[in-house]
Amino acid sequence: MPYRKIQPFKQLRPFVESIWIQEDLRDASIENFNPTIILPSAKIDLLFFYRDPFVQIENGQTTVLPKFFLIGQRTKAIEVAARGQTGIIICSFYPWGAAPFFRLPLYEFKDGSIELSSFMNPISIRSLESQVLEASKNSERVNILQNFLVQLLKCPVHDSLVMQSTFKINQDKGNVEINKLSKLFCLSRRQYIRRFKNSVGISPKKFANIVRFQKAIYFQRMGLSWTRIADECG
Repeated sequence: MPYRKIQPFKQLRPFVESIWIQEDLRDASIENFNPTIILPSAKIDLLFFYRDPFVQIENGQTTVLPKFFLIGQRTKAIEVAARGQTGIIICSFYPWGAAPFFRLPLYEFKDGSIELSSFMNPISIRSLESQVLEASKNSERVNILQNFLVQLLKCPVHDSLVMQSTFKINQDKGNVEINKLSKLFCLSRRQYIRRFKNSVGISPKKFANIVRFQKAIYFQRMGLSWTRIADECG
């Protein structure tokens, strides 16, 4: 399905890595598209279905995904499938980037697809959904959602220590020791893990594992041998 990348508003760029629109007007229930496997990415995504929602498939059972929801940090692959026409706006946050918007311990969302109206003002969220659905073109839809995020950022606060920590873990391709990281940032192991989980949604060890996994996938696509990949990614 075709994707189109949108540049985030300037106010959002320190926190939002990218915004994408995925659209396909073919009816998946007729075309019989194959399900899509989504791998752990060490990021949190905000999704809005402005056409037909997808379903998540698990153990042979299907669950309809919400229209407007947050995907917490994934620690395992999930399988999703279209059930009609596709129209999705995907706002992908940096690993530390979602925390300033939602002001909740993000580990509570781990491996979940959480409807925004379940933890934010449901009347405001329903009004926002209506505005997006009634917009005449995708650029308007994206701008409405970005303005919503800007309003949530009135007092932007992010944990700079955690941000630096994710940089360090990525730089080292996930091959890090948690005790060394906690000492590097002058925290006890327990304090370090708690702050990391609150801002990123998973423990630093789990984050590092996913980084190594993503690096391995990248190197495999670049044509490296599995021996070289094992050496590079530990």
